[in-house]
Amino acid sequence: MKTIEPARKRLERIWRNAWRPPDRRPPWAWCEEHITSHLGKCLFMSQGGEDDDDTHRKYETTDMREWTFACPHCHQRQPFKWEQVEWSKDARDESGEWDFQKVRDTTTMTCASCNHYFEDSDRTRRELGLTGRYVVTNPNAPKENAGFHWNALCAMSWGRLAELYLRAKAAARKGDVSLIQQFYQKRLALAWREYLEDYKLDIVPGGYLKGETWDGEAGVDANGRLVPAGEPCACPLRILTVDCQLDHLWLVVRAWAEDGSSRLIWNERVLTFTDVETVQERFGIHPNLVFIDAGYATYDVYRECAAHGWTALMGDKRATFTHKVKGRKSIERFYSPRRKVVLGRGQSCSVFYWSNLNIKDTLARLRRNQNPDDGPVWEVPDDIDEDYLAQMEGEHRIKKGGKYAMNSIEAFTDWFNSLGFRHFSAGEFTSYFVARRKGIRNSVPSRILWKNLIPPMRVVDDLREHLGRPCHILSSFRSPDYNKTVGGAPLSQHLKFNALDITFDGVSPVRVHAILKMWRDQGRFTGGLGIYRKSGFVHIDTRANNADWEG
Repeated sequence: MKTIEPARKRLERIWRNAWRPPDRRPPWAWCEEHITSHLGKCLFMSQGGEDDDDTHRKYETTDMREWTFACPHCHQRQPFKWEQVEWSKDARDESGEWDFQKVRDTTTMTCASCNHYFEDSDRTRRELGLTGRYVVTNPNAPKENAGFHWNALCAMSWGRLAELYLRAKAAARKGDVSLIQQFYQKRLALAWREYLEDYKLDIVPGGYLKGETWDGEAGVDANGRLVPAGEPCACPLRILTVDCQLDHLWLVVRAWAEDGSSRLIWNERVLTFTDVETVQERFGIHPNLVFIDAGYATYDVYRECAAHGWTALMGDKRATFTHKVKGRKSIERFYSPRRKVVLGRGQSCSVFYWSNLNIKDTLARLRRNQNPDDGPVWEVPDDIDEDYLAQMEGEHRIKKGGKYAMNSIEAFTDWFNSLGFRHFSAGEFTSYFVARRKGIRNSVPSRILWKNLIPPMRVVDDLREHLGRPCHILSSFRSPDYNKTVGGAPLSQHLKFNALDITFDGVSPVRVHAILKMWRDQGRFTGGLGIYRKSGFVHIDTRANNADWEG
């Protein structure tokens, strides 16, 4: 529970459920109108709201006192944090599903300092509670604003909380985020945002290495019919998909079995379509099974597809497309009928539109199973890189307002691409949203923060045009937990999504910094500039005042 308390002597009014009042009007607005006495005092009590909403921002104006305990072994004082709760990974039944009795029996909490394990019992919580006290975490707040935060960990069974979390996480993977949102807001008293860790699948490597052949791989005959594994075929059933970004191409090769099982055999970041052709020839992939995303640089993709016999794909917001079948009623499919794009005399390519929601939802369902007894499996090699898994879990289905949609990574991509920046694509940000460091995963910024990115991006986009050299964005938005792991300042502008760490190919950070400082002196923007000579990058943000430093 979060409490926001202007600490004065006379209590004028108590507000419960301040996060979502019945008239949708912040209760402190009522207080400002009706309480005129200097002795007035109001107490606001609420569950966690939503990231950067009125309630969350109001709480941040207080001294933000956190309920803490002292470890009886190392005496380190610390808050009750969900990250310190653990349960056995083997607490599963024969089918691989969570056995919640075993989860409850094996759940413990560890000390953040000495890693001592605390037994999940009321006695343990009473003992820790005897050492409890509030610790101010925002000492610069006005003295009259006191805020208190505590959560269910100090009073409720951790095993029971673990069960609630795992049930909510399972529902979130299927698209219904309401339970996981309630868990964070009601149980942990945290402002809600999409925590990507809650959608992450537990992927087990398949016991092979990238590039190895697969005995279970099916094939295709000369007429395009499916051929079972081991039988003669015209070509293997391997699909090469290419995602086009501004300055690179991301390609994936998967082999498929007759039953729908698949195995990742290659993934790579390349620079040109010639590289794509090289990978196609290396793995013997039929041209018709090479699919290129045409959402970016559309004409270039069409031209390459026409030259090589590849197929262009265009994502679409529609859920289904109508297919007319001769002698039968029309049917709905998640992809459109084939469309032919003519580029010139003798030059044409095939284009298919497909449902962003349905195709990604289908792939998400395939990824969930790694047990052959439960149907088709989705395998990755032992040497798979974390970036690939992060990209796979970067998009998930969510349910809002009774309707399903893809998560905010896709929404951010659509929003960013609509801004028309000349030299940058959304992928340069979304890959950082799912970055991981020291076991902590970054997250997607709240929609409320997206607009903060526009001012620094305009400056950097102009700088890229001015220098004529490739620019790399090393850091953009950071979640609070991720910011700590990278050693960011507690009040870093990266938390507000209005800061960028940048580097240019062939241009020293000294020159980059000098140009930006000159532009700032000319009044083109206001904000902070930091130069990191050893690391070779420059920080720029668009805070309300100018600031300079060396890192």
